[in-house]
Amino acid sequence: MITLDETTARRDHSIDQEIIGLLDRLCKDLESIAAYLNEPDSQLLKFKPVIYPQGSINLGTTVKPIGSDEFDVDVISQLDVSERTPTTAFKKLIFERLEKRGIYKLRMMNRCIRVQYANEFHIDITPAIPDHDQGPENILVTDKEAGCWKESNPKDYRTWFEEIAALQPSLLYEDRELMRKFAAAEPLPAPKFTRPPLHRIIQLMKRHRDTMFTGDKRAPISAIITTLAAQSYEHHAKSDGFSNQVQFIRAVVGAMPEFIVRTNGIGAVPNPANPLENYADKWTAKPERQKAFYAWHERVVAHFDKILDSIDRGKDILFEELSNAYGKERVKKAVLEESEQRKILFEHKLGVTKRSGFTAPIEKAAKIGASVMSVPKHTNFGE
Repeated sequence: MITLDETTARRDHSIDQEIIGLLDRLCKDLESIAAYLNEPDSQLLKFKPVIYPQGSINLGTTVKPIGSDEFDVDVISQLDVSERTPTTAFKKLIFERLEKRGIYKLRMMNRCIRVQYANEFHIDITPAIPDHDQGPENILVTDKEAGCWKESNPKDYRTWFEEIAALQPSLLYEDRELMRKFAAAEPLPAPKFTRPPLHRIIQLMKRHRDTMFTGDKRAPISAIITTLAAQSYEHHAKSDGFSNQVQFIRAVVGAMPEFIVRTNGIGAVPNPANPLENYADKWTAKPERQKAFYAWHERVVAHFDKILDSIDRGKDILFEELSNAYGKERVKKAVLEESEQRKILFEHKLGVTKRSGFTAPIEKAAKIGASVMSVPKHTNFGE
């Protein structure tokens, strides 16, 4: 049980103030260009079948591929075709229709048709048909390796994911009742990610995976990371309070394997919206992928442990650990941008004037919406 006092509460708030903004800045740099796909001149509008996004583009957890400006966009192309139609024939039908236009660079993949756009992005179009036996939003998708239709449900998965993402962890230093015990203490607002915390946690783990595996096909797929992270996030967001957000993130990441369903030593990660779909279905035939998941998970847990450990060891240790996981140049850019933003907010909160360097009247701070409070000396990255 954590004992809260004013000193501990303010220290935990300082930890989040130091790290959360920087992690969020990193995530901003990793985000996809998904927004422009909805613009009127989007190439997606050329596809006449019913098309809707799935995967990372659908959830808002996309990250840039390492060493490339090209983005991977996953979509479902749903047609009301009989389940008796061979999957190969279905894919060929869509492939040939696109090929006739003569403007696409196409590639037949395992479960999809890839439309390549040079130096921009590629769209993976997965043909699908309604799965009337399982319910309104359930679908069947093509799978070359299995040679049959396979169950899926990206629409209801998104609903499930967004409900969990709306949950917020309980932080002790935000607890008003506990803080009332201290005469002059006011609850401290937690520094916030600019996207829901669950999205940011997943983006950070996916970038860590990409850095660790660099194109190795054994790398854990995004669906496994996203599903396990969401299940762990829900569990911890509904549990007891945490000292700070960084410790909450560490708890979410650390507990992910607990939500793997195990049968005879082989793990499964069912789609919560359609348990007939197993995101870890390759683990049976390719056990090296299951081993790779646990190897990666051990590394990513150690990564967040090092972030927590760096709190009392200095900014250089934190910078080094973040650089190892996400790339030195990207981290350096995030540090500089976050430092400048913190400087601006710091000046506004105290009402410091650039001309004199003196603290301006409180009314000035109030006009810009800043809360007036005692601010400890800044030690983050030279500010």
